[in-house]
Amino acid sequence: MNASGRAKAPRAPGSPSPGRGFSALAESEARFRALFDAHVDAVLMVDAQTREIVDANAVACVMYGYPRTRLVGMSADELSADPEIPAPGVPSALDDRVGHASRLHRRRDGSTIAVQIGSGDAQLDGRPVAIVVVRDDSVLGRDLEEARRRSTHDPLTLLPNRALLTEEADRALARADCSGETLALMHVDLDGFRPVNEDHGYEVGDEVLRVVAQRLRSAVRTGDVAARIEGDEFIVLCPVVADEIAALNVAHRLARALAEPVDAGVVGLPLSACIGVVVDVGGSRGVERLLRDADAALFSAKRVRPGSVALFAGGSPIAHTV
Repeated sequence: MNASGRAKAPRAPGSPSPGRGFSALAESEARFRALFDAHVDAVLMVDAQTREIVDANAVACVMYGYPRTRLVGMSADELSADPEIPAPGVPSALDDRVGHASRLHRRRDGSTIAVQIGSGDAQLDGRPVAIVVVRDDSVLGRDLEEARRRSTHDPLTLLPNRALLTEEADRALARADCSGETLALMHVDLDGFRPVNEDHGYEVGDEVLRVVAQRLRSAVRTGDVAARIEGDEFIVLCPVVADEIAALNVAHRLARALAEPVDAGVVGLPLSACIGVVVDVGGSRGVERLLRDADAALFSAKRVRPGSVALFAGGSPIAHTV
């Protein structure tokens, strides 16, 4: 340790002694210290023979609730909250040299924390030490959940995206194939949305899309899925409907919900949407066929007037007014 009590960077065997290589060694130690202190996870330096903690970064102090002056000098095993002491020959709670291991550790206040740990060997002033990286599993879980959410949801509206919609539609079709039930898919497209961006700016346009998403969430039935697939286009999947009339009733309710003006930086901004509906009995269509038929119905609805609904039936779309 140095005069301040902090461990110096590990020195590999054969490291240059002070003299010609002193400058390079000092620079190497400085880099190590910067990495050690700035690591996003808890890092402990543990004596491989005595298992005494000889250094710890700030994240470790926060994670375990000890000041560094208390953490340094503790046995690493004091942090273990695993219910069973490892048998001889089994790596202990802070000594996994291969890959990562799940462990249960204890904080200063007695609470326990699930962690992922891994370590590597190093030398500190000629004695073997382990550099142990400890990651809070709750942080890892949040990271994984956030990554999954980004991959399956639209970042602006937080609605499911096309990928998740496709998964949900595949499952609905599989259930319908087994049960013989009827499902419906609706393609929702806002009327005159481009001028909103052009006349009022993209911030107002984004707020309109968020309002639309919220209205869809409120208007769909329990179990239905509202998704944003691109731009101002949305899809509503109804995994179970009684028949075409029931599907059209849902579509008309959505159209009415979207017809209310939006206050998005511009008071009373008009809004409406056309909707194309396709109904499938027994899961006879695939997802792409459903989307294609709903798109054809949407095209028919938009040819009538803003706010129209059209049903794809008998191989062709039929328009219905709200």
